[in-house]
Amino acid sequence: MKLVVILGTYRNSKYDEIARNSLLPWLKGKKKKENTAIIVSGGYTNPATCLLSEAEDIVKLLLEEGIPQEKLFMELGAITTRQNIEFVLKKLAKGDFEDIVDVKKNKLKKVTFAGEAGSEKEVLWLAPKIFRKYFPDKDISIPEFDFYRLLLLSSKERQQKEKKLIIMKIAYYLPPVDWILTFLRRIYVF
Repeated sequence: MKLVVILGTYRNSKYDEIARNSLLPWLKGKKKKENTAIIVSGGYTNPATCLLSEAEDIVKLLLEEGIPQEKLFMELGAITTRQNIEFVLKKLAKGDFEDIVDVKKNKLKKVTFAGEAGSEKEVLWLAPKIFRKYFPDKDISIPEFDFYRLLLLSSKERQQKEKKLIIMKIAYYLPPVDWILTFLRRIYVF
């Protein structure tokens, strides 16, 4: 079993265009070739669409474009990239997505995260660490983690995001820093 996790982001005309030209053809190809489930992760971060979470908004687009609903699942709480990874893997550990994949029986071979290209290093660094946190049993093998890049930001914005990787690593090892950053982001966004 392979899993695709689409990281939440503000959905706007640029995202829709990139999704239609890049993400959707890639997803449709994945669905034909292999047994793949899709989890869309993202909470309520966009004041302009406060009635829909990022995940609900992206799922709406995927359904409009013909991705079957029975293969789509959502995580609605995350507002940061780290939380996207953390909350999805936590739900997998709790068995919330057991009907699509049973990680405890080593059925999960590969997890591909799809998101803004500037998040790639952060995701690939965090995913194995967070996976082992929720699946400490050494009999459960760590799946292969991969990243599908969506070019949503300009190269300058992407470089700025990648520079924040050191802050993210500090927040990983010192949870109070992560809590403060999350609190500040909520104030800034809303």
